[in-house]
Amino acid sequence: MIGMERKMGMEMRIGLGDHAAHLPYRRTAPLAELGLPELLEETRATRAGTLDLLGRVLAAPPSVRVWTFGEEAEPAVYLLALRGRLERLATVVREARLGTDTPG
Repeated sequence: MIGMERKMGMEMRIGLGDHAAHLPYRRTAPLAELGLPELLEETRATRAGTLDLLGRVLAAPPSVRVWTFGEEAEPAVYLLALRGRLERLATVVREARLGTDTPG
């Protein structure tokens, strides 16, 4: 989940171009090296970054484009794709916490 959100953030930064030049980069550790408390904190920090970047994309000029699933898209299309991705991730996490996740 964290890796997918990191990828989404990268897509948004690329789309923002010069509008993202002043945004700070957050150093991240390899996820395999993090324990559960650190993973939970990384999840919160990554989600906050995703939402901040999303707000900046939506506030940017209409000429801004972002990439989703390997294709260039307008911000409105990206927003729909992002919402779908986040909903799928939330479902996976919820099922895992309830112990009802199924392979496949």
